[in-house]
Amino acid sequence: MNYKNNRYLQCVLRSLLISAIVIGTLCLCECVLRYSSKDIYNKFVWTNIKNYQRDSDLIYSRIPYGHWVTKTDEFEEDITANNLGFRDVEIKNKDTDHEYRIIAVGDSFTFGHGIAETYGTYPKRLEQLLNTDLVGKKKYQ
Repeated sequence: MNYKNNRYLQCVLRSLLISAIVIGTLCLCECVLRYSSKDIYNKFVWTNIKNYQRDSDLIYSRIPYGHWVTKTDEFEEDITANNLGFRDVEIKNKDTDHEYRIIAVGDSFTFGHGIAETYGTYPKRLEQLLNTDLVGKKKYQ
């Protein structure tokens, strides 16, 4: 079989060659970022592993009462976690007959990266909105 006359085979071989070049280039960039300068690599890493602990249910969870500072080109934030490792006020394990507890699950927007105060995050704003004009009723936490 003549490879020069088979257009389908030429197309497949070119596609494989281009794919190998792209994958090799991406691997090379990853190696350069990781090993040449930790500062460059750390700019792309949002989380710092020292703020986490092993968790049998969740694999990892935030360290209770942890404190960390996140610095990027856009913002700097100083965060302290509560007794459960969340960015929130202390949560007491008490009788919840007078309150609902709602958890917000999400990404860095939910966590509030770039927002200096906990009360500026959207889960806290939602809590404030739900608790307006609830005199004598169950509160949302």
